[in-house]
Amino acid sequence: MNVVLLLGHTRLAVTPADPDVIYANFVNYQNSQTLGVYRSTNGGAFWELRNSGFNMTGGQGWYNLTVACDPDNSERVILGGVPLFASDDGAINIYELPSSPPMGDSTRVHVDHHAIAYKPDNPDEVWVGSDGGVYRSLDDGASFVIRQNGIVSFQFYDIAVAQTMYAGCDVWLNH
Repeated sequence: MNVVLLLGHTRLAVTPADPDVIYANFVNYQNSQTLGVYRSTNGGAFWELRNSGFNMTGGQGWYNLTVACDPDNSERVILGGVPLFASDDGAINIYELPSSPPMGDSTRVHVDHHAIAYKPDNPDEVWVGSDGGVYRSLDDGASFVIRQNGIVSFQFYDIAVAQTMYAGCDVWLNH
């Protein structure tokens, strides 16, 4: 089957180290599994499958998917789905970054990744946004520290109307 017919949720990343290098992290729209990580080295004119041997999204590709390329090294890429992954060889070999308990803690990133970005003036500083909050790494993803102190946030999955519950936030009334 033509891979284009299966394309679902997709994230792209480009690096200032070589603006012709673009990574695409694709999800199969039929089953929300990882379809593959592709790379272009000519600004998107041609794409090469780099890795399709694992499922980083755990069937949640409609929900969580990220990719970022190191600003100083076009071979280094960080990818997220349920856990967080990285590659140092252009996504040929992908490995999981230090794992965390599902709910995360102060130094291990919570699962379900939605955003990732390098700080523009510091190529070793990476910020990750997940269901558990915002985390920062000062060593290109080798370790993370939670950075949500002072941030008031709430994640809504859905909104429903009922006489005994407020907008999907699991606060129940006792009357």
